[in-house]
Amino acid sequence: MEVRENAAFTKDYYAADKRYIGNALQVFFRDGSATPRVQIDVPIGHRRRRAEGRPLLVKKFEASVAAHFPPKQAALIQSLFANPAKLDALSVNEFVSALVLS
Repeated sequence: MEVRENAAFTKDYYAADKRYIGNALQVFFRDGSATPRVQIDVPIGHRRRRAEGRPLLVKKFEASVAAHFPPKQAALIQSLFANPAKLDALSVNEFVSALVLS
């Protein structure tokens, strides 16, 4: 594997008006063939793509909760986090109780 710095990516990362975290990937095979070069200048988590990334983050959270907790408890936790006012109104004891495996 060979990793090389792309000076343009570094420049865009340090530019205060951009703060891009660009990357590119291309795979070369021993037989001489290669995949197309794929470049992402602004990844999904970047502030300019927050609206696009938020649903993916929520989906990831829901999948993690569903994989760890029984269905009824997972639904409760997901509903709490889906409603910020409801979550803020919980006491610490109620919040921790919701997260304890039953």
